[in-house]
Amino acid sequence: MTEWYNLSWNEVVEQLNSDANKGLTEEKVEKLQNSYGKNIIEIPKGNNILYIMLLQFKNFWLLYMLLIIGIYFYIGQVNEAISLFGILMLNIIVISFGESEREKEIKELQRLQSSQAMVVRNGATVKIAAEDLVVGDIIILNDGDIVPADIRLIEGDNIKVKEGAVTGEGYTVEKYSTKIEDKELPLTEVRNILFKSSAIIEGSGKGIVIATGTGTEIANIIGLVVENNEEGNMINKKLHSILNSFTVISIIISAFMAFIQLYILKGDIVDGFFSFAWAPIAFIPFSIFILIEIISYFIIKDFNKKGTVIKNLSVVENLSKINMICEDKVGVFSENYAHVKSVYVDDNLIGVEDLNLMELNEEFNTLNRVIHIGMLCNDTKFTNGEYINPKNDITEIGLAKFVRENNIHSLQLEGIENRVLTIPFDKDRRLMSTINRVDNNYRANVRGTVDSLLNRCTHLMKNGVEKEIAEEDIRKIKYADIQMSRMGLYVVGFGYRNYNYEPSINENLESNLVFAGLIGFYNPPLNEISNLIKKGRELNIHPIIFTEENKLTAESFGKKIGILNRVTRVLSAVEMDNMPEEDLNKIIGRMSIFSKLESKHKTKIGKHYKEIGQNLMMSGKRITDLPYLRISKVGMALDGTNIVNKLSDVLVKERTYESLLNIIISSRKIVNSLINIITYSFLCSLTAVIVNIASKLLGLGYVLNFYNILWINVITTIISSIGIALNYKNEEEYNTESIGKNIFNGIILKSIFKAVFIAAVVLGSLYLNEKISFLILNLCLIILSITFNKKHTSKSKLCYIFNAVVQLIYFIILTKPNI
Repeated sequence: MTEWYNLSWNEVVEQLNSDANKGLTEEKVEKLQNSYGKNIIEIPKGNNILYIMLLQFKNFWLLYMLLIIGIYFYIGQVNEAISLFGILMLNIIVISFGESEREKEIKELQRLQSSQAMVVRNGATVKIAAEDLVVGDIIILNDGDIVPADIRLIEGDNIKVKEGAVTGEGYTVEKYSTKIEDKELPLTEVRNILFKSSAIIEGSGKGIVIATGTGTEIANIIGLVVENNEEGNMINKKLHSILNSFTVISIIISAFMAFIQLYILKGDIVDGFFSFAWAPIAFIPFSIFILIEIISYFIIKDFNKKGTVIKNLSVVENLSKINMICEDKVGVFSENYAHVKSVYVDDNLIGVEDLNLMELNEEFNTLNRVIHIGMLCNDTKFTNGEYINPKNDITEIGLAKFVRENNIHSLQLEGIENRVLTIPFDKDRRLMSTINRVDNNYRANVRGTVDSLLNRCTHLMKNGVEKEIAEEDIRKIKYADIQMSRMGLYVVGFGYRNYNYEPSINENLESNLVFAGLIGFYNPPLNEISNLIKKGRELNIHPIIFTEENKLTAESFGKKIGILNRVTRVLSAVEMDNMPEEDLNKIIGRMSIFSKLESKHKTKIGKHYKEIGQNLMMSGKRITDLPYLRISKVGMALDGTNIVNKLSDVLVKERTYESLLNIIISSRKIVNSLINIITYSFLCSLTAVIVNIASKLLGLGYVLNFYNILWINVITTIISSIGIALNYKNEEEYNTESIGKNIFNGIILKSIFKAVFIAAVVLGSLYLNEKISFLILNLCLIILSITFNKKHTSKSKLCYIFNAVVQLIYFIILTKPNI
């Protein structure tokens, strides 16, 4: 793409062997399509719900349960078989709908593809399917169209587009056909190319296709998204693995009981099958997926109340493993505002408390000019008592607030001296410019980083008079910049250029500027941020800060909050770009702050940390942020575009370092709670198995029948597990153990002891009454669930009480005499 915007449209048409008036011939089109294929970005269509349901039967435990259902049919227990089949199907439906939601995410990308295009072929204008476009096609574009390929403009009539899907910027951009001389422009500044998936908001024009399908810019972004969309719902996979392990043990138990029935007790084949079939029902907690879905509902609802939207429990587990938070400084580590702290004008560095504010209302004054530029080159509006800035630029808001609070007349300049043109800020130029009408003339007002501004200045204003800038002047300006940066200030430079005519966008407006001065803005750290960083480190969570400030300002802030020490440092994007990959890999792990990054730098940082085993949390809101969001263990959307929201793991509207820590801590507690629930399910199953084996060996028959076991598995276990889940806030916050990892290693011995104890109590109660013993078994299992926590919330207590009441009601129903 980069070679096309540096060429005139005539040269582009010539190089692509096309004709601006007649377009391509059908022969050329066919040849190009055979060589390069269709104008299609291949996006997986995803599986439908029925296919996903069928896929579940590849799991060993499900196939085994189908075998057990078949055995129940064979031995004539049809009702039992139907009941078991119904519960299994409910599990499968729950699993499949969760999986299908993930499949829908990728379908969001299909919306970026247009369906039709108006092209010139063989001298005639025809409408064709967008997928039939080829490089070299001459295309006609109109208001409301979705751009179907990457297109170099040939001519345009006031074309304005929104290209946020590619560039990540949400504002409207004006496009033109003029050749661009600058090299290596960011996509935001490539104004003579229309990118596939952009929307034409206004105007019309004609262009030539320079890239189709996988060769387009949007295809690069989509490729990264699809590449990183394979992880799926890991909780379900782990639960399948756990149930498979339970199944193996169950087969051993079933075989043992069948052997006893057939060869020790000399039973018939039906008795043998029955002995083989009951053990899986008792031992395999097959209702676990229903249980997890219920718990998921409560947990996700709880997160939503706190302003955090998560997809599923797999995201919660990933959040629990986070040990590195990579976030922007402003709003997360520092306040979401900045105020004017000092200014540099006329060779003087002046603190705001020493400013003579009366001078700001004088007509010919350097300080007045700096404020003048700052307010004209500013998108802040004061509406209904609030400062509104579409970019949330805290320096623009800070200056507007300073002007209003000090009753400086410049506040009204935007209304008096109309803005006629805007060149938005981007991270490559690091400048923002506006053209404003001043009296009967025009002025370019420019603000940006000091180095970027000075490189474009040929003069400076001193004591209200313009003069040619000298090396000594530049040295003093840079020294002032360093002084303010060391004070922890974000320094913004201001310059201007006068015109006696209305300049156009095609001119190099940001050249031959007059330097006016500097303003230093102070962005204070959040309260208690140092203590929060210490708390995070105790939890093995380390912060990485991304900032737009220069290295000196970043270092000052880092030392103030305690994130920098003798080992950790600050690294800038420029240093990253000019450093050999080997050197970067050696030092990047020692960095705590990164300065002036673009999305590509964040992606590189994310890849490095992922390769060395770190689990990152990162946030973004633009499509250009998706590559690093998908690399992260947890990608967090900041209320961005619909596609970004759908493809991210978490959606938050506001965040601070404290709120992020709380999300991770809550997730760790939830994971601990889930591990307890799995352990508890294992205990309930093991207890039921021991009761039945012991009663059979004691000659009492199988005390627990099919429906008794089903009651324990579906009612007692689920309600008690919900009680454990509702009590997650009282769990340990430091543990980062994975769900399902070595689940049997730590629990078997103590589980067997507890299960044997409960079984002994139940078997002892058989001498009273078999139905009483079943009630005692369920009450013991409820008491067992309570022991998983020392403290209990009111909701969990109500859950346990409700479970006990249900057991008593069921006991009364069982013991009620038949009338």
